[in-house]
Formats: sequence, structure tokens, C-alpha cells
Amino acid sequence: PIIISSDKTQLPVFGNKTAYPVYMTLGNIPEEIRRKPSRRGYVLLVFTAVE
Repeated sequence: PIIISSDKTQLPVFGNKTAYPVYMTLGNIPEEIRRKPSRRGYVLLVFTAVE
């Protein structure tokens, strides 16, 4: 399965704007790899900035 996730983040450098990065991973990648950003188990699909 394909897993899509998003989480709101603040961008204080750009005048305290809000952004929603959307990430994708595959369900057959082991969880211990997906949970560590250094293992790059996720791919950034889109970065949507909101005013």
C-alpha cells in the first residue's frame, strides 16, 4: 500500500506563515526505516504554503 501523510508546520523565517508538507512512503518498507528521517523512508510530494 501507498501511505500519504501531512502535518502542519510553521515558517517563522517567512513572516510566520503556515505550510503543509505532504509525504509519501510504501507500506512494505519496514517501520524502523520509515520512522527515522535519516533513512529516507519518505519522499516529499508537495509543499503547500498557506497565508
